[in-house]
Parts: sequence; structure tokens; C-alpha cells
Amino acid sequence: MKTVPEEKKKPAAPSPKKPDPKSEEGAKEKEYKQAEQIFGWSRWAVGYQNRAQMCRQAAEKFQSLGSYKDSPARAAECLAAAERAESEERDADFRKIMEEADHAKTPDDYLYAAEALNRMPDHPEAEAAERMCVDQYRRLRKRAGRLRVAVALLLCLVLALGAVLVRTQTLQYGLGTVCVALKRYDSAIKWYRQAPNYEDSVDRITECSYLRAAELFDEGWYATAYKTYRAIGDYRGAEAWAEESFRRMLARQKPGSVVEFGQDESGKLVKWYVLDNNGDTVTLIAEFDEARAFDSSGEQRTWADSELRLWLNTEFLSQTFLRYERDRLAQPVLHSDGGIYGLDGGADTADQVYILSAEEAQAYAEVLGAVGDNGKAKDKYSATAYGWWLRTPGAADCGAAVVNQDGSIDYYGHDQASDQTRVRPVIQVSIQP
Repeated sequence: MKTVPEEKKKPAAPSPKKPDPKSEEGAKEKEYKQAEQIFGWSRWAVGYQNRAQMCRQAAEKFQSLGSYKDSPARAAECLAAAERAESEERDADFRKIMEEADHAKTPDDYLYAAEALNRMPDHPEAEAAERMCVDQYRRLRKRAGRLRVAVALLLCLVLALGAVLVRTQTLQYGLGTVCVALKRYDSAIKWYRQAPNYEDSVDRITECSYLRAAELFDEGWYATAYKTYRAIGDYRGAEAWAEESFRRMLARQKPGSVVEFGQDESGKLVKWYVLDNNGDTVTLIAEFDEARAFDSSGEQRTWADSELRLWLNTEFLSQTFLRYERDRLAQPVLHSDGGIYGLDGGADTADQVYILSAEEAQAYAEVLGAVGDNGKAKDKYSATAYGWWLRTPGAADCGAAVVNQDGSIDYYGHDQASDQTRVRPVIQVSIQP
């Protein structure tokens, strides 16, 4: 009997070899899977910004693989997803701004919406929406202006009719209120000052000063804004605005110009002349009509050891400048030259307030002459206050060099104990934001 031969089994197909992770192909496969994983995670990202960022990260990985597998197509897919997320984010921001514009109640509400739309040039509807908000802003401003005039006229009429029946301070307070409605803050302050004991006149004066300072700042009158904010003190962030006004005021100054800040013992603002403006700091010298000894010890002292240096960086510093003004004073390292006699100028110092050396006075001679130290000083200062100190040592025992009234440098110098020689403090102020 014939037996049926068993059917031979076909050999199994060889399983595909996994790429060796250490090989170039293995490294690409690993990068490919990472890109797929990041793209997959992007679907669960919180926020359009995060989603777009992850999609672009995945696209960069696919692009780095060149033509490996379908990397170019996957990179294009990721970029398209990123653009969709960014577009959805713009749409969401646009809807939010328009929702706020729909609920706007004041001109400023529309102005803020218009400014926000102006920062969305890529959105197709932003330009038309911005024009609409600007038109609404102008319309409400006109209406508010007409309303203020009407209210002011009505108040004037009421006050005029009732002037004979009310106390004088009531009338003056009312006139101040009318001026506030018309945004005439200087006039309002004058009226409120004539009614110092009536209701909240003092608080109203402070508020009007603050509003007037804000107007001056917006109009670019930084020097006057600084003085106004400084006088207000710590009210509604006035100190911060004073500091910014102060910084902007100094930033625009050129050598020879005059600024006022800080205050002397009488409360009067100190006048300073600009010696230099390098874009980072402004160097200033004070027009300071005080005579004071360089050092009263009777011994030869350098600037580093002098009583004058100690006084300028302690008592003068604290009494003249407010906190934010002191914070802006640089502390340069100073070298005191030995003058034409080659004397020892002493150790280098780092001071917030100092006086010029003879070398620096010579370098600034043109600016110093332009501000009135050549010949004109005799007309401006008393005869007893002759010249002003330099930190360069004088040739005589216990002496220090000075600048004479005619602007020349006296290297021989005055006796350091002289209490008739004037002091001209110098500072360097930072003008960086």
C-alpha cells in the first residue's frame, strides 16, 4: 500500500530586523518616533500657544530627518496644525476684545480695545474693528466734552444765583469743582486753596496736582511734571512717576543745560548744570552758594580723608535727595590727580557726591565757562565766597586747589581750613530705565 508523502512545510518568512539603535538608521528611527510622540501630545496641550509650539517642535524634528520614511509629509502636517492653532488663538483673542468693546462704557474702554486690535495686524477683521472702536472713542469724547461744558455752565449759574446766600468758602469750593469738570486743574487748585477748611479741599488740591502732573507728563513736559509729582509725595504712586519724569528729563539734557532737582535746607530746588551726557549717566555740577572748609583739622588731608568728602556723602546726600533720587546716583571710582606739582592726590575713592579734580575742571572748562564762571561769578556770589574747591592738593602745606572767580585754576590753592571757599557738589545720575 502506497503511503501519501507528508506535505513539506514552507519555511516561515524572516521577521523584519529592527534597526540597530546605534546605527544611523536606528538614530533616525528614534528621532522619528519622538517626533510622532510630540505631535500626538500636542492634541492634549492646554492652550493654543502650547499646542502650536509643540507642533512646530515636532515639525523641526521631522524636517531634520530629511527624506526618511514620510518625514517631509509629516513635517508639513505638523506645520499646518501649528498654523491652525495660532489662527484659533488669534480668533479667540479677537472675540475677547470685541466682547469687551461690546460692553464698553467710557471712551477709554474703546481706546484700549482699539490699541489691542492694532497689535493684531494678522487678523482679517482687526483693521475694520479698530476703526469702529476709534470712531466710538471720538464720539463719546465729544459727547463727554459737551456734557462737561453744560454741567459747568449749570454750576456757574447755580453758584451765581446762590452766591449771596452761601458762605464765601462754599462758593470758592464750588468754583474749584467747576474747574475740575473743565479739566482746568491749575485754576481748581487756586480756588480750593481759598477754601482750605471747607470739606475735602486739601485732598482735592492733591488730586488736582496729581492730574495736572499726569497731563504734563503726557505732553512731554517732564521737568515740570517731576516738580509737581515730587511735591505731592507718596500719593497714588506719585513717587514712581516722579522718578520716571526725573529720568526722562535728564535723558534729553545736553552739556551746558540747566536742571533743577533735590532741595536745599530751605526746601528750594537745587540748580544743576550738565557737564556731560554719555547716554547712560549724566554728570552734573551744582550751583551751590555755600562756603565750607575742605578740612578743619589743621593737617594736610587728601580728598579721601577730608571732612568735606564725609559731609557730602552723609549729611548733604540725605538732606538734598529723596530716596528714589539717591538710588539713581552712580558711585564712580575717582582718582585725585596731583596737579602741576605732582603731589600725592591720595587713595582712589568711590563716591556718590564729590567735587571736581583740577584735571576734570580743565576738561570741562568750556562747559563751565558757558554757565557763568568766567568773570560773571563776581556778580553772582558774595565777595567772601571766593572760588570753589577742587579735590587736587594745593602746593602749600594744608592746602587744596581751587577754581578762581574768573574761571582759572589756582593750583597753589587755599588753606583747607578756609570757610570762605565755596563748594560745588558733583554727581553722576543714571538715566537708564
